[in-house]
Amino acid sequence: MGNWLGCEKQKNTDEQNNKLNDQEKAILQSKKCRDNIKAYIKRLENNATKQRNNAKDHLKNKNRERAKMCLNQSKFYQAQIESSNNNLSAIEEQLMLIETTRNQQDVFKTLEQGNKVLKELQKEVNIERWEKISEDMDDLRDNQKEIADFLKSKNINEEEYEDSLNKDLENLMKLEGMIVDSSSIPDAKIDKIKEEKVDTKTKVKFEKMQELN
Repeated sequence: MGNWLGCEKQKNTDEQNNKLNDQEKAILQSKKCRDNIKAYIKRLENNATKQRNNAKDHLKNKNRERAKMCLNQSKFYQAQIESSNNNLSAIEEQLMLIETTRNQQDVFKTLEQGNKVLKELQKEVNIERWEKISEDMDDLRDNQKEIADFLKSKNINEEEYEDSLNKDLENLMKLEGMIVDSSSIPDAKIDKIKEEKVDTKTKVKFEKMQELN
């Protein structure tokens, strides 16, 4: 049963590794190597401490040769620790460089995508369209200025002129049989239209009374 579970676990691990790309495999392998070196350094430190304590015990028992041997072993472990720390530093530096490079790669991809979007937007919003819009706005402003200058030169009040335009618009709408939107007409104009409607109804009633007579 235990062997079967172990095989299944190894199978799942292999399937996961197969799904990793080369970069992810390199990173995973480097991290495993780093963790193994850390564990190895920990064992070396424990062994060095143990040998140094043994040397102290031998000295207490006045066994200088045994103490010397233990110290020698402890120094050997210390040398291995130093070498392993150098290897660990190299692995960690490599991992840092890999992560930094991957982050830069992500930035480059993001910038490339952003540049594509920017180019597409620039196609839609080009200088010719901006110039055309600007020219149209300038024309509208010039037309408004010409009208204002004309009214001013003829001593025509702008409000009275606007009222006259509204009146012409209302009459045209009536002639065309269109419904006048009272919300867009000033109150004075609305009252005038109501009065005209009342006068029209009164006139119709008067004409009918004459016909009956």
